[in-house]
Amino acid sequence: MLKHFTYTKDNKEVTDRAVYPLTVLEFGSVDAKLQAIDLSEYTPEERSEALATLDVIHRDYLNALYEAGFGKNFRSFFLRGIS
Repeated sequence: MLKHFTYTKDNKEVTDRAVYPLTVLEFGSVDAKLQAIDLSEYTPEERSEALATLDVIHRDYLNALYEAGFGKNFRSFFLRGIS
């Protein structure tokens, strides 16, 4: 689930990023932020290992939610539909 994008900092510095997205914070505002694990500085081998670990963590997290009874409440919402 690695995502690549170009990021422009407030000081106008531009960097290429490779991240494992976690969530969006303060959605719907001009200050919305993507919270993610930044793997940009990892070597391809390190990145591959990190992604495998993150995928296991994500799977375990989802399984815990289902085991706790939240399986039927799990939803995804398009940001464009939230006001």
